[in-house]
Amino acid sequence: MTIGEGESVALVGESGCGKTTLARIAVRLESAETGDVLVDGISRRDLSRGQLRLGTTEIQLIPQDASAALDPRMTIAVSIGEPLSIHRRGSKADREARVLDLLDEVGLDTLVSRSLSASAVRGPAPARGDRPCPRA
Repeated sequence: MTIGEGESVALVGESGCGKTTLARIAVRLESAETGDVLVDGISRRDLSRGQLRLGTTEIQLIPQDASAALDPRMTIAVSIGEPLSIHRRGSKADREARVLDLLDEVGLDTLVSRSLSASAVRGPAPARGDRPCPRA
């Protein structure tokens, strides 16, 4: 399978067919017995933990259960801003502005995550998973 830069892929199949395992292997949460995952021709298997952590924005997963990506103890703004802080994207003011832009993109304000309906929770999960600038 080849996924181009900026492309999104949806894995569809019966329960137990390996969709989650394939996704976990792609981000190296699990190891493959055969095959390899290459990003820009570099095997993710060969990366150290530090190198892998720096490259975690290259591939992003959005869980099927979007509510699983949200911590009910955090506001939506904090949840979406967390990856930006972890990966040190811009200054604190830049990150706060980016979070507000992302919330606006998905049509939400800074609501507490536990107050979202099942359909509304689909907005922040992609905003959180879609950033900070994944390549695939």
